[in-house]
Amino acid sequence: MFIKEARVISKLDHPNIAKIYHIGNSDDILYHAMEFVDGDTLSDLIEMHGDLNSDKGIECLITVCETLDFVRGKNIVHRDIKPGNIMI
Repeated sequence: MFIKEARVISKLDHPNIAKIYHIGNSDDILYHAMEFVDGDTLSDLIEMHGDLNSDKGIECLITVCETLDFVRGKNIVHRDIKPGNIMI
């Protein structure tokens, strides 16, 4: 399942989705090497600011929704949406 999901994601081309460059297996440990995204997570931002009841928060929400809509349009369901998995 891990490799199948990684292959599907690696075919997505969207500026808000990190690229997967390599999928492999080393000593029976599955892994994927992906694009490095420098920055904070949404979880970090919430922790730093207490909340995101601001224009920045709305901007983040809109971007996440647009990206999820793109993914949904490819018949993919992201099953682990959480602030720690969203890079800003």
